[in-house]
Amino acid sequence: MGDVTKLRLTAPRLEAAIQHAAAKSSNVVFVPPLEKRSMAGMMNFHQILLCLQEGKIVGKPKKTEHGDWEVVMSRSPELGDHQSIKATAKCDGLKVVRIFVRTEEHR
Repeated sequence: MGDVTKLRLTAPRLEAAIQHAAAKSSNVVFVPPLEKRSMAGMMNFHQILLCLQEGKIVGKPKKTEHGDWEVVMSRSPELGDHQSIKATAKCDGLKVVRIFVRTEEHR
């Protein structure tokens, strides 16, 4: 057998994996639960799903100490309907298995 190499999860691959996982709403979890006073709380559940499904990663994804990926997803800034959320993607290899939406405001 040949050498085994780790598959590298690039930002475009991560973005596509998040969009694919978000197609099933049961893969999306709010941490802490959605509240009206937060930035994400000003968006409804459908808007957050659309942001995850159609949005783009802003900036560079950051790997956490647990091996998950923190990203900021943004949708439709060119239309004046700018929506962005901070999310953590839990991965199994190249597949996103759960998306945790951070409901506190991010900077």
